Formats: sequence, structure tokens, C-alpha cells
Amino acid sequence: PSLEPAAPPAAPPRKKSTGSTGTEKPLAPSNAPKPAAAAPAKKAPKAGDARSEIEHLLVTANRPYGVMDVVQALAPKYEKGVVQSMLDGLELSGVLRSKAVIGAQKAYWPDQAKVKTTSAAEMREMTMDLRDAVADTKEAEQEAAALERQTARALAAPANDALDAALAEAE
Repeated sequence: PSLEPAAPPAAPPRKKSTGSTGTEKPLAPSNAPKPAAAAPAKKAPKAGDARSEIEHLLVTANRPYGVMDVVQALAPKYEKGVVQSMLDGLELSGVLRSKAVIGAQKAYWPDQAKVKTTSAAEMREMTMDLRDAVADTKEAEQEAAALERQTARALAAPANDALDAALAEAE
């Protein structure tokens, strides 16, 4: 006999539900583990994954959105009901925050505690990078002006045909 505890029996799958499109979709078991709160996405989400696309939209924009704003931004991919349930799920997982605006309407925005902020050292580094870029641009502009002057002088000089003709006349 083994001393390891037996695994709990798997929950039977719930009945299938028909969505607004009329197709059957299997539902997850009621005791299925809920996904952990996702960190802000760095890569573009996979096409067709409503949750990650909506999360990516709100986190990258970092501004409040209503349900219809998200529907229009991702049109014609998802219906209002899908977007509403995904936004509510992201709010429950802690990725988004919300506030009732008018009646039952809500505004959703990324949780600002999880939004990456720029440190003072990063700001100094970016400022130095900007100064370097400005100096490089000024140097490139000076080189371009020198090349334009050189080109103008070369075009103003007589062509080889004209020199050959002048030499032939002189001889």
C-alpha cells in the first residue's frame, strides 16, 4: 500500500452552452483553477485570444476605456458580451481596475500599481541618449552641407568633353 494521498476525482465537465453565434462551446469545470494575474504584455497577443488582446490594448494605451470603446478598437473581432466578460475577468484577476460611470456602465483602466515607471537613473540615461542623438544629427547635417558644396563645385567645373574641345582648339 502506498502512503501517498489519492488524487481527488476529476470533476465531470459541465454541459455545453450555445453562445450568441449558435455554436456549442464546452464550459470549463466549475472547480478549474483560475488563471493568475498576467504581467503587462510585452509582445503582441495571439490573434483570436480575446483576453490577451483586450489586456494588451488597455495596458499599452494606459488610459480608461469603456466596453464599447474596446469593442470599436478591436472591431469586428469580438461582440460586446465577450468584451464585457473579458473586462470583468481581467478586473477580478487584478490586471484592471474599474469605476461605475453612468448607471451600469463602467470605465476600465490598467492597475497603476502594476504599470512600470521610469526611474531617475533611466531618465538621466535617456537624456544623455537624446543629447548624443542631437549631436550626431548636427554632425550629419554638417557633413551633408560639405558634400553639397563639393558637388556644386564639381558640377561648376568644365566637363571632360569641353576640356578636350578646348585643347583641340589650342593645338
